[in-house]
Amino acid sequence: MEWVIDGNNLLGQIPGSSRNDPAHRRELASMLSGFCRVRRCTATLYFDGAPLDGWRGTTILGPVRVLHSGGRRSADDAILSMIAARRSQGSLRVVTSDRSLSDRCRHLGAATATVREFRAALSEAAIRAERGAEKPERVDPAEVAWYMELFGADDSPGPPSDPKSER
Repeated sequence: MEWVIDGNNLLGQIPGSSRNDPAHRRELASMLSGFCRVRRCTATLYFDGAPLDGWRGTTILGPVRVLHSGGRRSADDAILSMIAARRSQGSLRVVTSDRSLSDRCRHLGAATATVREFRAALSEAAIRAERGAEKPERVDPAEVAWYMELFGADDSPGPPSDPKSER
């Protein structure tokens, strides 16, 4: 299953989050990445408008793809276009509490979930991850590159470590 998430709608219903704060968007994308690993699924996270500072038009974070609708259309329109272009809309589940968008998605054949329902699923996945259910089989190079860029780490190797000095 692929989750399709109305990012502005979700952030707008998380206490203390701001739709226009790049840090809150990063935190949400990271949280979704963990959710997708635990649930063994993928997600596409849509935000309205142009990318905020530090973001690209499309960003891949492991199993999560983050897209921005651009200046000419809304994230709702981008979500509907994506659903219409898919051959198997039944494998999509759209997360939004926007009734109009939810109705239009269902009309196109996609399943829907409210933000409240999805936040409960996020909480459940976080609990499973804390218990050790999330053990990635391999490190995703795209996710490593994203974190390296995000936190400004360079690729230069550090000094060799001496195992004796770490004791």
